[in-house]
This record gives sequence, C-alpha cells and structure tokens, in this order.
Amino acid sequence: MIRIGYFGYRQWAFTILDRLSKQLDPAKSTIVTIGTVKYDQEIIDYTKYRNLFFLEPTKKQDFIRFVQDARLTVALFYGWSWIVPKALTDHLDCLCLHPSLLPRYRGGTPFQHQILNNEQEGGLTIFRMNDILDGGDILAQKSFSLAGTLKDILDRVVEEGVSATLDIINAYEQGTVKYVPQTNLDEFPAYPRRKPEQSEVKFEQLSTLTCNDFYNFVRALDDPFPNCFITLSDHTILLLQEVRKIDNDLPGQVFFDGTPDTLSRTGSTYIKLKDGIIDVIRCRIRS
Repeated sequence: MIRIGYFGYRQWAFTILDRLSKQLDPAKSTIVTIGTVKYDQEIIDYTKYRNLFFLEPTKKQDFIRFVQDARLTVALFYGWSWIVPKALTDHLDCLCLHPSLLPRYRGGTPFQHQILNNEQEGGLTIFRMNDILDGGDILAQKSFSLAGTLKDILDRVVEEGVSATLDIINAYEQGTVKYVPQTNLDEFPAYPRRKPEQSEVKFEQLSTLTCNDFYNFVRALDDPFPNCFITLSDHTILLLQEVRKIDNDLPGQVFFDGTPDTLSRTGSTYIKLKDGIIDVIRCRIRS
C-alpha cells in the first residue's frame, strides 16, 4: 500500500487533491493525511476533509515529527511556500509541483514571472525536493499554453497536475519511479518572490506601457495574488483584475490617461497607454 501525505494551501492545490482522491485505487494507494496552513484570501471548505490538520511549517521540529509519524511512502507538496526540512527530504520522497518547466523559472511566483516576460508556453514540473531551491530530480513535466486569464492557466495546472501525479503514483505502485537529475542550474538563477508593492502602476508609467505589457501585468496579478493597482488623487486605490485592448477611441467617453481626475466612476473605465486603449473589465475601488 502506497501511503501518501498531501500538503498544500492554495485553492488550485486542493482542487488537485479532490480529483486525486476520486481517482486513486484504494486497494493500492491512499492519502493518509492532509496538511495545510489556513489561507484567508481563498475560500476552501476545510470541513469536508476528515484527515486534515492545520500546521505551522515554521515550527520545524513539530512539522518534522508530524510527517514522520504518518509513515509515508511519498509526500506531495503542492501550492506550498515553505522550505521542507532536510531531515525529511533526505529520508522521504518529498515531491513538489512547481508551475514552470524547470530549471527555467526556479524560485518564487513563477506564474507572474513567465507572464510578465511574455512567455507564450509554460508548464509544470513535479520534482523530488533537496537542499537546492527547485533543483531536485524531475519525475514528470507537462507543457501547456499561458494564454488567457490566470484562472485559465490555473485550470491547466490542475488538469495536467492530476494527470502527472496519477502517473507518478502508478509508478510507485509498480516500483518503476524514475528520477531525472536537473542540469545547468547555474544558467537559470532562481527568481525572487514578488512583493505586493511591486503590483503598483504609477501615473507616469502609463504613457510608456504598451497594451500588451499592461494586459500581461494585470492578468499575471489577478486573484488570489496582489492585484495590479493605481493610487488615485483622493487616495483611493483602483485594483485591476481583468482588462482587454480595444481598437478605436470611443468619442464622448472619459479616459483614465495618467491624470487622476480623468477616471470615470460610473459606466465603463478606459485607460490610455503608449499604443492604444485598454478597457477595464473587472476592477475594485478600495480606500
């Protein structure tokens, strides 16, 4: 029997968990424990999981003891943002799902860095963790498009993540797991995790940004991440979640073109950029 531990805290990670739970063969594999850290920005119904525990990853000895006591064959860390202690990774297959094709885009907030760099294709990697950040042996990789909204991309992560994980668990059941070492890590330095203040677009930047750059910036920072924002003259904040480029000027409409007083508070909101006009589809205004 393959004993699986599942550790995650993002909503997409729990969606993968739900699908795995329905597709595993209970005669061969079972998820014996689920660990998470409560994440207030997303709505997850924790009550439906009987064997779920809230953990404090920063309390390393307690965390190590919890995982060791579960007597796992493999531990899956999906949507997990904490370093897993070496005391675990040296003696247990601790697998991480990283949303990029490693070794490219190692490090923090890989979704955002790929979209902001205008990548058209991305993917995910499931690898065995070691003491190198996102540098362990690879068990599976899946490629997919980075087009569309962030939700579209997360849906692909779930779809391909479930498929790859089931293949890996089947390999554990058959005793045929293969580990492929990563090479040339020095050519792909790890990206730093983005900070919330990096989501701001200042007025003076609008005339220098192309519509494509602005579109990518907004969609990369859609929920549940810190949204793209512009601070208005009355100190309220416009949080942008979804935008689209429009082809022509709209006579008579009020445009937000870098002057704080030009934001229309009713009806549609448009933003003038270097090479065109952006229509704001979804946004929030916050004091």
